Amino acid sequence: PGDEWVPPATFGLVGVAGLVGFGSIGLVIAQNALRRFPANTVVPCMITAELIVPIAMATALFGQDFPAAPAGRAAWMAALALVGSGIWVLGSSTALAEKFAEAPPGR
Repeated sequence: PGDEWVPPATFGLVGVAGLVGFGSIGLVIAQNALRRFPANTVVPCMITAELIVPIAMATALFGQDFPAAPAGRAAWMAALALVGSGIWVLGSSTALAEKFAEAPPGR
């Protein structure tokens, strides 16, 4: 246990500052997107980013491996495919677009 690397406290401060900074930028971008485009287009894009970014970050930064067993990999890929197809269906739904168009402004 004594040979483990312990990051300095400044790493945590930089991490928190990064989270606040990127979170603020993301909030502004999302709000501008919702003002300019229909919600049924913007929300699927945001959901996709919320799904893909953590998976990519875990793999790239922390060395998170995909399941080694073929059944585990198949389940992982099937889950990602189901989420992606659900997002695509909602994003391209004309009925949903019509419902958003009927909603009064500010609601």
